[in-house]
Amino acid sequence: MIYWLYYYFNRHVGEWALDMDGTAPYYSPGEADDAYITSEAPSGPITPTLATISENGKTIYLVIANGSWARSIPCRVNFRNFEAHSAAGTVLSHPDPDGKPLLERKEDAVAELPVMVAEQHMHCP
Repeated sequence: MIYWLYYYFNRHVGEWALDMDGTAPYYSPGEADDAYITSEAPSGPITPTLATISENGKTIYLVIANGSWARSIPCRVNFRNFEAHSAAGTVLSHPDPDGKPLLERKEDAVAELPVMVAEQHMHCP
């Protein structure tokens, strides 16, 4: 999984970071979640997002991490001052969070994610 994370991240980050705003489910850790969690453990969005744009301004890249092992979280994006013509999505996932970090087959961690796009909007399940 480490290889594929590195592979896709390095190919899907643009030259410039974009300002963004939005809402996402929030996570506040509780002691029952993990024996190593302390009261100082950080809270934050379940789906942290990195939005970047290519140097020529023609491609926007979104890297969205779903921090929940238990549920899928749909994604809806509205673009300002950018008209999307196409989109593609890739999911990096593995059913065992404690599994081996190096996998034998790409298919064990990488799958396509359907993405629907219409001018200034994009969404995926």
